[in-house]
Amino acid sequence: GYNNRVIGAVMIQNKTAGGAFDSVDEILLNLFGDFFAVGLLHAELQDRALLMTTSVHAQFQGMNAKIEELMAGKYALETAEGMLKVDEQGETDKKKALRNLMEMEKEMDRQAEVVDALLH
Repeated sequence: GYNNRVIGAVMIQNKTAGGAFDSVDEILLNLFGDFFAVGLLHAELQDRALLMTTSVHAQFQGMNAKIEELMAGKYALETAEGMLKVDEQGETDKKKALRNLMEMEKEMDRQAEVVDALLH
Protein backbone atom coordinates (compact mmCIF):
# COMPACT_ATOMS: atom_id res chain seq x y z
CA GLY A 1 0.00 0.00 0.00
CA TYR A 2 0.87 3.66 -0.36
CA ASN A 3 0.09 6.03 2.53
CA ASN A 4 -1.87 3.18 4.08
CA ARG A 5 -4.09 2.74 1.06
CA VAL A 6 -4.17 0.08 -1.59
CA ILE A 7 -3.05 1.37 -4.98
CA GLY A 8 -3.02 -1.91 -6.84
CA ALA A 9 -3.06 -5.65 -6.64
CA VAL A 10 -1.11 -8.41 -8.34
CA MET A 11 -2.21 -11.98 -8.73
CA ILE A 12 0.45 -14.61 -9.34
CA GLN A 13 -0.41 -18.03 -10.61
CA ASN A 14 0.96 -20.82 -12.72
CA LYS A 15 4.70 -20.64 -12.19
CA THR A 16 6.66 -21.73 -15.25
CA ALA A 17 7.69 -25.37 -15.02
CA GLY A 18 5.21 -25.87 -12.20
CA GLY A 19 6.34 -25.90 -8.64
CA ALA A 20 5.67 -23.63 -5.72
CA PHE A 21 6.66 -20.01 -5.33
CA ASP A 22 9.62 -19.62 -3.01
CA SER A 23 11.15 -16.70 -1.04
CA VAL A 24 13.15 -15.54 -4.07
CA ASP A 25 9.93 -15.29 -6.07
CA GLU A 26 8.35 -13.33 -3.22
CA ILE A 27 11.32 -10.90 -3.05
CA LEU A 28 11.19 -10.43 -6.83
CA LEU A 29 7.45 -9.76 -6.67
CA ASN A 30 7.97 -7.21 -3.85
CA LEU A 31 10.64 -5.48 -5.98
CA PHE A 32 8.25 -5.27 -8.94
CA GLY A 33 5.58 -3.85 -6.61
CA ASP A 34 8.02 -1.25 -5.29
CA PHE A 35 8.99 -0.22 -8.84
CA PHE A 36 5.31 0.08 -9.81
CA ALA A 37 4.65 2.16 -6.68
CA VAL A 38 7.54 4.48 -7.54
CA GLY A 39 6.16 4.87 -11.07
CA LEU A 40 2.67 5.63 -9.78
CA LEU A 41 4.04 8.08 -7.21
CA HIS A 42 6.08 9.79 -9.91
CA ALA A 43 2.99 10.11 -12.13
CA GLU A 44 0.99 11.51 -9.21
CA LEU A 45 3.72 14.04 -8.42
CA GLN A 46 3.85 15.08 -12.08
CA ASP A 47 0.07 15.64 -12.04
CA ARG A 48 0.32 17.71 -8.86
CA ALA A 49 3.20 19.74 -10.29
CA LEU A 50 1.19 20.44 -13.45
CA LEU A 51 -1.83 21.54 -11.41
CA MET A 52 0.33 23.77 -9.23
CA THR A 53 2.07 25.26 -12.26
CA THR A 54 -1.27 25.94 -13.93
CA SER A 55 -2.62 27.51 -10.74
CA VAL A 56 0.46 29.67 -10.22
CA HIS A 57 0.38 30.74 -13.87
CA ALA A 58 -3.27 31.75 -13.53
CA GLN A 59 -2.47 33.70 -10.36
CA PHE A 60 0.40 35.50 -12.10
CA GLN A 61 -1.86 36.35 -15.03
CA GLY A 62 -4.39 37.78 -12.58
CA MET A 63 -1.69 39.79 -10.82
CA ASN A 64 -0.34 41.01 -14.16
CA ALA A 65 -3.81 42.18 -15.19
CA LYS A 66 -4.18 43.97 -11.85
CA ILE A 67 -0.76 45.61 -12.26
CA GLU A 68 -1.69 46.80 -15.75
CA GLU A 69 -4.97 48.15 -14.38
CA LEU A 70 -3.15 49.97 -11.58
CA MET A 71 -0.55 51.34 -14.00
CA ALA A 72 -3.32 52.64 -16.27
CA GLY A 73 -4.94 54.29 -13.25
CA LYS A 74 -1.61 55.76 -12.17
CA TYR A 75 -1.05 57.11 -15.69
CA ALA A 76 -4.53 58.65 -15.68
CA LEU A 77 -3.87 60.26 -12.29
CA GLU A 78 -0.49 61.58 -13.41
CA THR A 79 -2.06 62.98 -16.57
CA ALA A 80 -4.86 64.66 -14.60
CA GLU A 81 -2.31 66.01 -12.11
CA GLY A 82 -0.24 67.41 -14.98
CA MET A 83 -3.31 69.04 -16.49
CA LEU A 84 -4.15 70.63 -13.14
CA LYS A 85 -0.62 71.98 -12.84
CA VAL A 86 -0.86 73.42 -16.36
CA ASP A 87 -4.22 74.98 -15.48
CA GLU A 88 -2.80 76.38 -12.23
CA GLN A 89 0.23 77.74 -14.07
CA GLY A 90 -2.04 79.22 -16.71
CA GLU A 91 -4.11 80.96 -14.03
CA THR A 92 -0.95 82.27 -12.39
CA ASP A 93 0.30 83.54 -15.74
CA LYS A 94 -3.06 85.20 -16.45
CA LYS A 95 -2.99 86.94 -13.06
CA LYS A 96 0.57 88.16 -13.66
CA ALA A 97 -0.35 89.45 -17.11
CA LEU A 98 -3.41 91.24 -15.70
CA ARG A 99 -1.29 92.86 -12.95
CA ASN A 100 1.25 93.94 -15.55
CA LEU A 101 -1.51 95.46 -17.67
CA MET A 102 -2.89 97.32 -14.67
CA GLU A 103 0.57 98.62 -13.76
CA MET A 104 1.13 99.69 -17.37
CA GLU A 105 -2.22 101.49 -17.35
CA LYS A 106 -1.30 103.30 -14.10
CA GLU A 107 2.08 104.26 -15.56
CA MET A 108 0.39 105.58 -18.72
CA ASP A 109 -2.03 107.61 -16.58
CA ARG A 110 0.95 109.12 -14.68
CA GLN A 111 2.72 109.93 -17.91
CA ALA A 112 -0.47 111.49 -19.30
CA GLU A 113 -0.71 113.68 -16.19
CA VAL A 114 2.89 114.80 -16.64
CA VAL A 115 2.27 115.63 -20.32
CA ASP A 116 -0.94 117.51 -19.42
CA ALA A 117 0.94 119.49 -16.75
CA LEU A 118 3.67 120.38 -19.22
CA LEU A 119 1.19 121.43 -21.91
CA HIS A 120 -0.99 123.64 -19.67
